[in-house]
Amino acid sequence: MVLGGIAVLVGLLIIALSVQIVFPGLANLLGNDAMFGKGNVVYNTDGSYSFNNPRPLIEWVALVGIFGAAICGAGIWLSGIRIKFPPKKSGKV
Repeated sequence: MVLGGIAVLVGLLIIALSVQIVFPGLANLLGNDAMFGKGNVVYNTDGSYSFNNPRPLIEWVALVGIFGAAICGAGIWLSGIRIKFPPKKSGKV
């Protein structure tokens, strides 16, 4: 039960903090050229960089979001939270 709650919290934190923590961490770990492709990153003279093709960036955002949602879903499953829907009533409404 506690492990599931922790997993839900971790999944939500991954989704919420992906822009501030997860992406810079991945960029430092893998490098911008490896993450987005060498031809998709343009380095400026002041040391900053920009992307000329947003598709790899969108793919990374989607991947991190899906990863966070999967961890959150696994935490819900581990904690035993079940959604029960009421049975359909027969007859006229």
